[in-house]
Amino acid sequence: MSKQKDGKKVLMILSNPFLVDPRVHKEAKALVDAGNEVSIIVWDRHRDYEPESIIDGIRVIRIHNEGLMKSLPNDLFRNPIWWRMAYKKGLELYRNGFDFEVVHCHDLDTLLAGVWLKKKVGCKLVYDAHEIFGFMIKDTAPKWLSKASLKMERLLLKRIDHLITIDEPFKDYFASIADKPITIVMNCKDLEYEEYEPPTSEVFTLVYIGLMVRDRFFPDIIDLVGGIKGVKLIIAGKKEGIFEEVKNHSEKYDNVE
Repeated sequence: MSKQKDGKKVLMILSNPFLVDPRVHKEAKALVDAGNEVSIIVWDRHRDYEPESIIDGIRVIRIHNEGLMKSLPNDLFRNPIWWRMAYKKGLELYRNGFDFEVVHCHDLDTLLAGVWLKKKVGCKLVYDAHEIFGFMIKDTAPKWLSKASLKMERLLLKRIDHLITIDEPFKDYFASIADKPITIVMNCKDLEYEEYEPPTSEVFTLVYIGLMVRDRFFPDIIDLVGGIKGVKLIIAGKKEGIFEEVKNHSEKYDNVE
């Protein structure tokens, strides 16, 4: 992979398989296009992809659920092992020549590994908060876990160098708990057309790409759209949250995929 003279080596850490996360793909590709070298360690829980590949100039290294991780009942127990494995893989990359200057952690469930790497190799640490993690899980996890996540985030924010988040309300929240520089990178699709073009299909199509959880109105939205003629709903996302329930629920309707 070629790199401009002033480009940096950036290591990203992400707790999903990457190809289901367009925000991270766009950020990583933007860094590559700007002349940086990017590798990303991802957690492919279901072994949907090969252990390593190159995608748009981005080196993707996948950690699969194997051994003890595979036998544990859920991610609450797997997360500490994931953090350790991501840290060890990052350290292995560094010692084998990918001496990254920046580690870029996506969401709270990667940040501890980034803190360890910063302490070990002396790199800069960027925290990319797509969500306020403790609030995101409050309806699907025990109350103590939500509170512990918020507390953990506050503590780890002291160790970062820069924070990225998605909009002004999130920026205001993080500014209230951390004295760190914050940049907003909105999660927006690139415009395909500069002028409006009316659709050629008579079917009005809705697309949702993201995590399927109850506080995002799943599976209720399926029943709402499923009963409307002339409307189609396409759902895509990670095999997490209530994915299986949404998948089974969608089979009741011909206009939901």
